Amino acid sequence: MSASGEARAVLNAYLEHFPEDAERLTLLRKQLANREDMFRKNFRGHLTAAGVVFNSERTAVLLIHHRALDRWLQPGGHIEPGDVDLLTAARREVAEETGQTNLEQIVLFGDPLMPADIETHYIPARPQKNEPEHYHHDFRYVFVARSTDTAKRVEEVRDVAWVPLDDERFPQDLRSVIGRVASLAP
Repeated sequence: MSASGEARAVLNAYLEHFPEDAERLTLLRKQLANREDMFRKNFRGHLTAAGVVFNSERTAVLLIHHRALDRWLQPGGHIEPGDVDLLTAARREVAEETGQTNLEQIVLFGDPLMPADIETHYIPARPQKNEPEHYHHDFRYVFVARSTDTAKRVEEVRDVAWVPLDDERFPQDLRSVIGRVASLAP
């Protein structure tokens, strides 16, 4: 199945569980309905995958400080043509950006391909990379790390840190993901 085909199937299953998210995912729904190529060079919007990684006590989340966006974010990035599925892309991105590979997924609704959240967010233009402004459609999977080892692996990451849930660096948009996981996962 193509990345767009998989994303369409995952989105449909996601919206069965979270119909309240349909309106905020309008652009993604339209692009998938139009069967657009959803890889990186689609500057209307393209697919990304991310990992929200808890420590074993679930008191902190592994975040990266993104150099270009100058923000603390969950590790994640673009779907690559060789990725088997969105979940594999999320795991690859976490490993590439943080060095963290010892992850146990928190599976929702018995479906490992079900993300805890799908978010569309704006990315400003980056003229130095010849990229106009566009949107990322981010499929966010949740994991628990079995170790706290980390290592900054790629140039786009300025720093990697375990950030407590009540820390000011903690991204506000992840609060809903944390709440959703707390209500659905053991």
